[in-house]
Amino acid sequence: MATNDERMTILRLIEQGKISAEEGARLIAAMRGSSSGTEAKGGASPHGGAPKWLRVSVTDGATGKRTVDVTLPLGLVDWASRLATRLAPNFVPDIDVEGVDIGEVIEAIRSGQRGRIVDVYDDDDGGRIEIVVE
Repeated sequence: MATNDERMTILRLIEQGKISAEEGARLIAAMRGSSSGTEAKGGASPHGGAPKWLRVSVTDGATGKRTVDVTLPLGLVDWASRLATRLAPNFVPDIDVEGVDIGEVIEAIRSGQRGRIVDVYDDDDGGRIEIVVE
């Protein structure tokens, strides 16, 4: 649920012209956990309609335990990537994981790809990174 402070921050970004009103509405909807209005309506099943979630998990090779397990609304991920592009167009996150291209991940999300978009296994330590769109 979006707090009043979070909503005010979004409204300030709209007022400053850093994001559009539509982007602001999508962000607030994503924070509420509801549909942004651009996705399929009617309670689509996890396998039907537009994908709604991005799940990132990292498994430690030594222990076999997940050290990261995060699920984010796709609307929030898309909004954040567009905001970062607008505010810092030359900024590229320093992700030093062989086999992971953040640009390809963002493009897969924007194109509506569903399922596992990244599955990297480190032969040296047995660690694994998975990024899944659901």
